Amino acid sequence: GVGVILGMRDDGALFVHKLCHGGAAEGSKLQPGDVLWKIDGQDVYRQPAPTVAGLLLGPPGSEAVIEACRPAPGRRDDTNIAEQGVFFTQRIRRAHTDPEAARQAMEEAVNDAKAVKMAGMGCVEHNDTGFGCLPGR
Repeated sequence: GVGVILGMRDDGALFVHKLCHGGAAEGSKLQPGDVLWKIDGQDVYRQPAPTVAGLLLGPPGSEAVIEACRPAPGRRDDTNIAEQGVFFTQRIRRAHTDPEAARQAMEEAVNDAKAVKMAGMGCVEHNDTGFGCLPGR
């Protein structure tokens, strides 16, 4: 895969929540908070997490072309992201993600989500099945 943990915004859009240490996306343009728009030319904005995760996964060495939108500062949960954000395309060569790094990134993402919910903001949801940062196939 590309070594990312996905989160879901209140509007149903998936975003990069965490990058896995040593994962393929580390060192790329992708940053936490970037909203996924297209993967390999396929529209993924507000698509189900399993669908998007399936597109991110792939054989090591294959390339994922990810189009994302970086929200304007201070507008992370704005529903008008297409008008306010900056779009960019990143090519990432898929690689095997270390299972320990994936587990650690997932735990951090879940803990972050719990902290956000405990603070009463409720802007991040996570699926406990671990979509996004799975060892490459």
